[in-house]
Amino acid sequence: MTTSRHFHQAVWRWHFYAGIFCIPFILVLAVSGAVYLFKPQLDNWQERHYIVEPQGQPRADASQQLQAALTALPGSRFVTYRLPQSPREAVQIAVQYQGAKWLVYVDPYSLHVLDTRSDNSFISQWFKTLHGELLVGDNGAILVELAGNWAIVLVLTGLLLWWPKKWRKGVGALRFKMASTGRRFWLDFHKVVGAWLLVFILFFLISGLPWTTVWGSAFKQVRTWYAQQQVEQDWTTGPASKRKVWGAMISDTQTLPAHVLNNATALQLPYPTYLSVADHSKQEWKVDSMVQNRPKRETVWLDNEGRVLERRTFEDKARLDRIIGYAIAAHEGHLFGWFNQLLGVTTALGLIVLSISGLYMWLVRRPEGQLGAPPRTQVHGGVITGLIILAMLLPLFALSLIAIWFLERWVFKAKASA
Repeated sequence: MTTSRHFHQAVWRWHFYAGIFCIPFILVLAVSGAVYLFKPQLDNWQERHYIVEPQGQPRADASQQLQAALTALPGSRFVTYRLPQSPREAVQIAVQYQGAKWLVYVDPYSLHVLDTRSDNSFISQWFKTLHGELLVGDNGAILVELAGNWAIVLVLTGLLLWWPKKWRKGVGALRFKMASTGRRFWLDFHKVVGAWLLVFILFFLISGLPWTTVWGSAFKQVRTWYAQQQVEQDWTTGPASKRKVWGAMISDTQTLPAHVLNNATALQLPYPTYLSVADHSKQEWKVDSMVQNRPKRETVWLDNEGRVLERRTFEDKARLDRIIGYAIAAHEGHLFGWFNQLLGVTTALGLIVLSISGLYMWLVRRPEGQLGAPPRTQVHGGVITGLIILAMLLPLFALSLIAIWFLERWVFKAKASA
């Protein structure tokens, strides 16, 4: 067997095992990610009933609106006041109630409470938790990160298997061969779809790393060590259900000065914008835009008279934070409007097609009662070098390689000799 053949066989074997492990996770993450791309639309749809009619009534004082919300859930504490987009939109006030975050929708004219709901009751939040931790907390977050690491291996080995041997064949390798039939058709289809979407798939996999438990935490520690001080990031790591649970300081205040609210509204920050207490002792307030397109976010601090104390925009962040901010906005589908969402959905559908076609080809060629894995071959230096580089960049992947080596070296070998 030639060196080239050994290399191809080794790459195919890693591609096969990465696929066997990743496919179930890829299907879940592709579907949940595609749905979460439409978070603003889904949230607006769920809040479609919270429309009020002024009917000639004057708008009630902001403190009265806050009192109505706190009274609706006795013992609750103020978290945020969302600035309405229009006079007909009910006021959303977030409170801490029985250890959880609840949203109270108040008619700002009649002070009638239209609804109270858990912050986790949104469809988008459910899909976010599914996408980030498979609905099972810390262990799920680790599994998602591990699947993402192995998906990178899957994509890179797929690229090596597809790569044309001659440059003049490169264009042909990007075309569907409609004359093919049976398994050959699916193999060609699988390769071409993967080739067209490779860059986008890799982008989504890599841009998701800052959120992860192991890689994200290690990345923050490295940044802290390099900066010689605690680093504040615009994103959090770990399980999705634990990220930005409150998003603002929990306060015992029961008053919201009208001039503070009016000045916060006059800033016209991108929607949704939230007003919260920034500092109890200094009586300072914070106005925070949490628009999905992160480069458009701004934060403004006001004193108790409504005067601007400080203003920070996306451009004030460190260069690395801005780069990751752009990547996260694109990952969530909001960096460049509806086309970003379309691109995200196309990539997710491509991942589903690749997973199903790969699974189908395996089932067709698999001998009955056997796994049907590619046969072992000689250890290839190029493959080992690539794995070492990936292990250095992806700590959880490195740990999984150690676990695989231990199982093959001690567990399976012991069983085979028994």
